[in-house]
Formats: sequence, structure tokens, C-alpha cells
Amino acid sequence: MRLREGGLINRNRPLTFTFDRRVYQGYEGDSLASALLASGVKLFGRSFKYHRPRGVFSAGPEEPSALVEIDQGKAERDPNHRAPMVELYDGLETFSQNHIGPLGLDLMEANDLISRFLPAGFYYKTFFFGGLQAWYRFYEPIIRRAAGLGRPPMEADPHHYDKIYTFADTLVVGGGIAGLTTALSLARAGQSVLVCDERDRVGGAALWQGERFDGQSGAAYVDHLVAEIEAAGGRVLPRTTVFGVYDGGTYGALERCHDHLAKADRRAHTARMKYHRIQADRVVYATGAIERSVGFMGNDRPGVMLASAGHAYLGRYGVRVGQQPTIFTTNDGGYSVAATLAATGADVTLLDARADSRLEAEGVRVLRGVHATKAHGRMGLHRVDYGGAQSGSLTTDALLVSGGWNPAVHLTSHTNDRRQSKPAYDADLRAFLPPELVDSEAAAGSVTGALGTADCLASAAAAAAKFGGAALDTPAVDEAVAVSAPKELWAVPGAGKAAFLDLQNDATVKDVSLAAQEGFRSVEHMKRYTTLGMATDQGKTSNVNGLALLAAATGREISAVGTTTFRPPYTPVPMGAFAGHHRQRDYEPFRYSPVYDWAEANGATFVEAGLWMRPSWYTQSGEADWLESAVRETRATRDQLGITDVSTLGKIDIQGPDAAEFLNRLYTNGWKSLPVGKARYGLMLREDGFVFDDGTTSRLAEDHFYMTTTTAKAAAVMAHMEFVHQSAWPDLQVAFASVTDQWGGLALAGPKSRDCLAALFPELDVSNDGMPFMGVIETTWKGHTTRLFRISFSGELAYEVAVPADVFDAFWREAMAVGAQWDITPYGLEALNILRIEKGHVTGGELDGRVSMDDVGLGKMVSTKKDFVGKAMSGRTAFTDPNRVKMIGLVATEADERIIGGGIVFDSKDGPFDHTTMLGYVTSVGAFSPLKDRSIALAFIKNAADYHGKTLYVVSHVHNRAIIEVTAESPHFYDPKNEKVTG
Repeated sequence: MRLREGGLINRNRPLTFTFDRRVYQGYEGDSLASALLASGVKLFGRSFKYHRPRGVFSAGPEEPSALVEIDQGKAERDPNHRAPMVELYDGLETFSQNHIGPLGLDLMEANDLISRFLPAGFYYKTFFFGGLQAWYRFYEPIIRRAAGLGRPPMEADPHHYDKIYTFADTLVVGGGIAGLTTALSLARAGQSVLVCDERDRVGGAALWQGERFDGQSGAAYVDHLVAEIEAAGGRVLPRTTVFGVYDGGTYGALERCHDHLAKADRRAHTARMKYHRIQADRVVYATGAIERSVGFMGNDRPGVMLASAGHAYLGRYGVRVGQQPTIFTTNDGGYSVAATLAATGADVTLLDARADSRLEAEGVRVLRGVHATKAHGRMGLHRVDYGGAQSGSLTTDALLVSGGWNPAVHLTSHTNDRRQSKPAYDADLRAFLPPELVDSEAAAGSVTGALGTADCLASAAAAAAKFGGAALDTPAVDEAVAVSAPKELWAVPGAGKAAFLDLQNDATVKDVSLAAQEGFRSVEHMKRYTTLGMATDQGKTSNVNGLALLAAATGREISAVGTTTFRPPYTPVPMGAFAGHHRQRDYEPFRYSPVYDWAEANGATFVEAGLWMRPSWYTQSGEADWLESAVRETRATRDQLGITDVSTLGKIDIQGPDAAEFLNRLYTNGWKSLPVGKARYGLMLREDGFVFDDGTTSRLAEDHFYMTTTTAKAAAVMAHMEFVHQSAWPDLQVAFASVTDQWGGLALAGPKSRDCLAALFPELDVSNDGMPFMGVIETTWKGHTTRLFRISFSGELAYEVAVPADVFDAFWREAMAVGAQWDITPYGLEALNILRIEKGHVTGGELDGRVSMDDVGLGKMVSTKKDFVGKAMSGRTAFTDPNRVKMIGLVATEADERIIGGGIVFDSKDGPFDHTTMLGYVTSVGAFSPLKDRSIALAFIKNAADYHGKTLYVVSHVHNRAIIEVTAESPHFYDPKNEKVTG
């Protein structure tokens, strides 16, 4: 219920929201959890495995039970939000999740009735029966229907996300009293300080515990600290979760920018969230501690929650979680909670597990040496049984449990640059503390094991002193809450199947015992066997209890069992935050050729090629589809004259006295003897001996080369060259730079290409004698440096012309005008693909990282007289295995059948069509070859030379196992003697 006064909410601004389509009212400053609790709602959702009723368990990001969906649109729906972390705004729509039927009548609750047959590990024992067919037809459909928490959005996320690089001398993670005090000390010492806190308001427990600092309330003192930090030049970021710690002083943080705003107040095109990549010289972990529960029967029922949560809802939101609350504690902290609740008029009973405790709380009935044994109630709590020094039963509507505190050591354990990589167990505090930190790290507050506010302030002073902070006056703390180390009680005696540890995954005390009995002694194995700690909360309230019980079950010390591995992210992070603006069409930047506008105006349809948009085909009036356009372009190029844009090829300018030697080591073939004015085709290998990329390189001068690469591998080749130069051959005097954007390029191909080139450059001799095959001429066009190359990718007489990119559009238009007398035809990638397959040229389809030089029929290009990248590994036995697949050509038997790209090649149409009989696979397909009057393809098969002239079969397992009959032959369908290109 909501009290008439108290809390930090704005009672002057009521807000309306819905939960499962029912309308409720809260106030500005409320969380979804506090507003629903104030309205008397106890049932928030269902557990994952047994679908047991679940209520709110905590008041922070550790919440395992109260998970909700926000919004209901197919794109806006956002599941698995923790209700205590959802800030209320006017018009907020929320929905419970993980149930079939109404929340109160979940049909899947039948799982709870048969829970004895669904113990830990039942998955591994059950789904073997019936074999694979039973799995695919029976088990998997049922599991897929039941699995998952919440419903994912079914359309693209409409929100914007941003990524920011943020820098600071010192990052302070956590904005509680300890974190803020440390930050102020460092800021006053002149450091650039950044404070990140995951809550909407910094201050931590100081906001609601009721302590006073130098006579001020906790909230007022926090505001004072924030103002002082900002005045000293520091930054404080609320709603910002540091979720990961990485090597080199790098930290990942997620800032929630507008999820707390009403939709009408969210400015268009602003980021919903920002991913901060923080670079800091030093870090202070002030991440606090998380209260833990105790295992007993029914400890998962709605109405059972952590004691600190009940305190927080009262102090921060003015919400009392029960009129007859019961406190079950193993430490002094429970007394402060009990006294605070009693002061509001609640009828409070406290069960203290310690028989020797002598504390009292005004207005509170205290039973010592007793513990809760069972909580009763289905949709809400109405009774709790207790046992120990005495036994009995209490009428209650809320049970607040305090089993001690676990320092939030997660971030301190994320990286490997530690002298001790995992947290260390402190037997006195009965908690794991951070590992030994390196010089650039410090910890402050309760994460260090500090129990009270005074100790937290002392640890903050020590952390600041480590990094040269300024001295600060320590505030006087009045009305301090009681604190102590807890009694060791992970589960009460007799706790069993219904005594829960992981409330989200329904892992119980009995499950841990079963795991130990079945030999899972490693905490990592136990985690996977029981699923304890594998839910969205990552076991923040359950892991320590689980591993302590494992230690007891296996007869070991808790320190010997250790913890599971902590990994980022600390809390769930939307994938959109990592992507930022890099998604859908903005996933990578689009690059456009200088003649993009001309191509678009002339009917081009574009396709992504690497980072570029390249014309795929040019549609003319009356053409039915892309294939008709591509075939027309292919025939025109073979018969007369074609022109295509090759500006997108990677271009690298290489200069220096050792340029030739550099290329000699980079390529498999020789380059030192290449004359000036000549080009050469070359292949590069990766260090493992597989083909990396191919292209031509031209020698413009003794110390000057011009390299072209494939469009897709341009950046990778440049990076490869930088790597080998800097790491392997730093002594070579050579420099190189990418000039892809500086040059536009076109290819003229076909019988009339020489005539067209001669008309464009009448002053040059481009005859076969004046410009032989692989010849290079550097000239000018209208005063601009121009490079002519006699190279061919089409199998026809062909030339490439490179001019500066800023005049390339003008040159292209002139080439089109000059070539009009020979019916010049622009052709796109589809026609180019047909042309190069007919010729047997390879591209990325063939050079897919799995082939050697021999596999593509270019083994003779491997020099035996020199060393080069990949030479040593290319001599491995596997590369000479006679069963290696090698390239071959395929021609469809039936003119109306199209060979399927990616299809598998077999030598029998009768099957079986599996890995035992497959010969190889198809890499590139020409949907229709004018040369063969049917579909052709390039493929790789075993013993390729033995199958020339034979019938084979291409089968696609993703096209209803369609069987295409083909004839195998040389991959060089067109002009195998190269008479066209050299004539």
C-alpha cells in the first residue's frame, strides 16, 4: 500500500499506466514495481521451468522474477524488462510474460504438478529415447513452444541507437555514497572523472536507508555531492550501466536516454540508448553489494522478497509491502528494516536465525534462534511456518528475507590482467571479495566488504588516496543502520525440492544436491547441469548460495569450490545498442561510382558488391526480366562492343626502390623482371597456403607500380600489405596507399574495342604491335593523366582505361558517344558473370578461402625460385592429395533447366545424396550462356580431369532436392587458346 507521505516521488504529478491492459495510477519517480505494489498487485509473472507464480523479489537490477514486456506492437514489443528498473511514465503499457492463458490461470502451471519428474538434468536423460526422429518430430517442437522468456519483436526495431567514445582519467562505477565521495576527491585533485550509475537517480542506499549526513537527509547530501563533483569538472551519468571491463583500460557502458520519457516527449531521431566505449587510465569499482536470500520451502511465492527491497520501496517510494510483514534475518540489518516498517504502523515480527543476538527493534516482536521453514500462499502470502529453537506459524502478508550480502564483484573479475583472476572468499564476512586489483584499479564501498556507511566512507578515502585524490572532511553519519556479518545459513534444515535458489530458472536446493550426487563437483558443471545462474539475471541473488551448498554436498570449503566465470555483460544489453546506426541499409556505408547517376538514368538495377553499389543489368524497353537484359548485354559484347564500369576495383599505388621486391614476396609469381609499361596477373596466398586474392599489377616506372584487387577484398589486401610490411619486412623501402577513390575506370570489351579506343586516343598507337596484350600506356585525356591497360576479364579483346575520378563521368559519356557507331552497349555484373564463366575466370565464388593454386588450375604460377607469403604452408601434403576438389565446367543437359548455385555434384542420379557420395559443389552459375545456349557453371569436384565429357548430377538440398543433369568439361568454355584476347 502507498503511505500518505514519505518517499522521493512527486505526488503532485500522477501518472497513468497499464499492466496486462488494466489501468493503474502511480507518480513521477515511481518504478513499475513500486507503482504496482502500491496498487496491491502481487503477481507479476511466471517462472521459466515450472511456471510457478512470481512476484517482485528485489528493488534493483538483480531482479530475477518480475520480468515484463513493454509495448505491444510487432516492432515496439520489448521483453524481459525488470520491473524495479522500469521508470514510470504517462501512458506506459506493460504486460506479464511466460504464461499461456491469463496470468492467474497459466496452463503451463501443470509443469509444477509434475515437477518431481522434471529434476535437474532431465533434459539430458529424457531426449535420448526414440532417436533423432523423436527429437525432430516430438521433443523439439514441444521445447521450442515452451522455451524462452517473453516474445521477441517481429519487425525491425524502430528506435535509434548511438555509439560514443568517452574518455576520462578515472572512471567511477557506481554512484552511491562511496562512489560519489571518491569521485569528488579525485575531481578536486584536477582529474577528469566520470561517474556512471545504473539507476535513474544516483545515491544508492543513502536515498532510502534513513541515515543523515552532517544533519542532511541522504537525498540532500547526495545532491550536494553531485553538485560539487560537477563544479570540479567531473561528470555524473545516471541511467548508465557499465556492463563490461576489457583489456587496455576499456569499458563498455549503456546509457538509457529516453525509456523514462512519455512517448510524446521523445524527440524524433534521438537515441533511445547510447553505447559508451569508455577509455580511462584508472577505475574505481563502487558497485555495492547485493542482498541474498535463504533456501526454504515456498521462498519463491509472491510476497517473499529481500529485506533491503522492502526497505527501499518504503524509503524511496513510500510503499509499504505489507500490513503484517515478517522479517527473516541472519544479520543485524534485518532489525533496521523491521524498525522502519513498524514506525509506519505495521505489525512486524522478526525471525532471527541467531540465538545469541540481543538486538531489539521498537514495536517489533522478535523470535531468536528460529528460521522460516515454509511460506504458504499461491498468488500471495498468508502464512509462514518457522522452526529452530521454537516452532510455530505466523499470519503474514509479506516475508522479507536477509541472508547476508554479496559484494558485486562481477566487473572486478571481467579481465585476465589480474594477479588473481577470481574473487576470494572471506570466511568472516561469508562473502566473496574482489580479486587483488592492479595498480590502475581501486574499490570503494560495500563491494570491498565494508558493512556500514562509516566503513564505506573510509574505503572511499583509501581508494581516492591511491589515485592522488584531495583530502575531504568525512561527514558525521547519524541514525546509522545496524550492520553485522551474517550467520552462515544458505538453506534451512530440511529444505528440499520447493526451496528455491534461482527463482527465474527454478533451480532448487535439491537440484544442487542431485548434481553433487551425479558427480558434478565443478561449480561450472553444476551451473550447466542445474541451469542455476544461467537466466537473464545471471544468478545475482542465487549463485553464492548454490556454490556454498555444492561445497557442503561435496565436503569442501567454499573457497575451494570458487565461483563461476564472470563475463560481460553485467546486465542484458540490447543488440541494437551494439549496432548503433550500423543496421539494415546503414549497416555499412554505400559507395557510389562517379557514373552512378548516369547508370541510374539509363535503366541500371544495382546490387551490393563489397561496399559499392554496382549496376547488375540495364533494362531496356520490352525486356521481360533481368536474364533477358543480361543475355542481350553478353551478346552485344561478344559481337560488337560492350562497356562496363570497373571503378570499384581496389587500386593501390606502390612506390619505392624496393617496390618490385615487395611484390615479389607478396605474389606467388615473379615481379622483378616485369618491364616498365607491362601488366601481370598475380595471386596472393594467405599464410596458410590458401588463395587470398587475385588481380593485375602494372609497372609504370622502375620504382612505381599500380595494383588492382577484387572489389570485395580491397580493404583486406591493403591491410595484409600493411601487416607484412610492418611485421615481416620493415627493412624494405616501399610505400603504398589506397587510391581506389582517386581513379575511375571502365572496360571496353569486344571485337570493336580497339577501334573505339583508337577513336578516343587518336594520337596513340593501340594496334597489336603498339599495345600488345598486357601492355600499359600512361597518357593524358584533355590534360588529365590517363592510364590504358590491355587486359581482359571477359575473354574478348578488351582494354581498361583509368582516369581521375572527378572527370570520369565526362570520359564515360565521351566513350559512349564515340562508341555509338559500333552500337556500344553498357553491361552490368550479370553479363560480366556470364562472360567470365564462359572464359573460366575465377572470382570470389571460387576464391572462397578453401582453394589452392592447383585447385583453380593456376599451379604453374607458383614460383619455385623465390619465397613468398604462404609458400611454406602451400607445400603441405593435403594440397597434393589426389582427392582434392579441382575446378571444372558444367553444362546443363536440358536447355530449359538452370543449374543451381551452391548445389552438390554427384555422379549418379540414384543417390544417396549425402557426404559419402558427393563429388564436389557448384560455385558460380551462368543462368544462360549464349555460347552454349543453356545454363553453365563452374564447380569443384574430386578427380576433375577424369570426368570431362561425362554426365554428372547437381542436387540442391534446399530446392526440394531437384536433380539437374549436366555434362562436365573444361572450365574454359570460350576461346581456350586465348586467340581473342591476344589478337
